[in-house]
Amino acid sequence: MNVDEVKVFVVDDNRVNAFVTPDNYVFIHKGLLKFSRDPEVVVGVIAHEIGHMAQYHLIKQERELRNEMIAEGLGYILGMVTSLVLDPKIGHAIIAGSSTVSQRSFLAYSRTQEEIADQCALEYLDAAGYSHEGLLHVLRFFGQHEAQHVYLDEYMSTHPLSEQRLRKLYGYKKKREVIGFSEEDKASFARIVEKVEAFLMPIDTLKNRELSPYMQSIIDYREANVKEAIQRLNVLIDAAPTDPYLREIRAQILYKLGDVEACITDYKAALSQIPDDMLLKVELAQALVLKDPAHALPYLEQVMRVERDNPYVWKQLSLVYGRMGKVPMSYFALANMYFLEGDEKRFLEYVKLSKKYFDNNSFQLRIIQDLEDAYRAS
Repeated sequence: MNVDEVKVFVVDDNRVNAFVTPDNYVFIHKGLLKFSRDPEVVVGVIAHEIGHMAQYHLIKQERELRNEMIAEGLGYILGMVTSLVLDPKIGHAIIAGSSTVSQRSFLAYSRTQEEIADQCALEYLDAAGYSHEGLLHVLRFFGQHEAQHVYLDEYMSTHPLSEQRLRKLYGYKKKREVIGFSEEDKASFARIVEKVEAFLMPIDTLKNRELSPYMQSIIDYREANVKEAIQRLNVLIDAAPTDPYLREIRAQILYKLGDVEACITDYKAALSQIPDDMLLKVELAQALVLKDPAHALPYLEQVMRVERDNPYVWKQLSLVYGRMGKVPMSYFALANMYFLEGDEKRFLEYVKLSKKYFDNNSFQLRIIQDLEDAYRAS
C-alpha cells in the first residue's frame, strides 16, 4: 500500500464512526473526533482501518458495490472542514448526507476480518510507538452500547462485539516502548476538534459552553461579527506568530471581507510554516486568482499532481486559465470537473468544446478520450 495514496476525510456526522473505501480513502466522522478528545483514540481507529486496507478486505467482500459506493459516497463527504469556507455552495452539497455513507461502518466486516484488522492495528501502533489503549477505549464504548443500540445500531445489528476480540486486544504483548504523543501533539489534536466543532456544531449549542478564544473567533465569524473575530485572532497571532493555522483562519475571514492583499499575506505566511499543505495552496490560489492569476497557477498545478480527483481544484484551474485568456485549457479543466461531479450534460458539452481546440497528439485530448471511455464504461 502506497502511503501517499491514503487520504483522510472528515464526515459531518455526529455518530462515532470511521470507514475506508477500496481507493485508500479513510473517512472519519465528526462524532469520532468529538468522542475521542485524545489522539490515541483516532489513531487507534485509523490503524484498524488501515489494517482492512492492507488486507484488501473491502475489495474482497464488496467488489460488486465498489463503483456505486464511491460515486454516491464521495458526493457527500467533507474533504476538509474549511472547504465550507472556500465555497458555501459546495459545502451545502457535501454535508447533505448519504445513506450509503452512513451504512459503511467501523465494524462492517466479518468477524475474522475484524480480528485480522485488530491484529494489524496492534502491530502498527506498536511499531509507531503508540499505545493501543485508544483502540480499546472505542471498542469498549461500542460494547457498552451494544444492547441498547445507542449511537451505533448499524454496527451492532450485524456484528456484535465478542469478548474474544477484546481479550485478544488485552493480551497483546508490546514489542516496543510506548512513546506516545507529546503535549504539542495533544494540543494540535485539541485544536482540530475545536475547529470541527466551531465550524459545524449549532451555534446555540456552543454558546452554552466555555469556549477558547480560537473557537470564539470562529463563532464570531459564523455570526458575521467579523470585527470581533479579527480582533481575537490578532491577539492569538501576536502571542503565536508562527502558528500557521491561526493565520489560515484569519486569511479566510479577510478573504470574505474582500481584503485580498492582507488575505494573501496571511496565506503565504502560513504556507511558509507548512509548505506541503495542499489545502493552503488551494486557498492561496483562490485569493491570487482575483489579483494575479499567473501566480495562482503554480500552486494549483502542485495540488493537481497530488489530487487529480478534486473537482474544486479543477474549478479553480478553469478560472485561472480563463482569466489568463487560455480558453481551451479552461474548457479542459471544466470537462474534468464535471466528469468528477457526475454532471453528464455539462461533461459532454465541455468535451465537445475541448475537442475543437486540441490536436490529436496533445496530452489534453488523450486525457479527454480516457474520460470519455470511463464515462461510457460506467
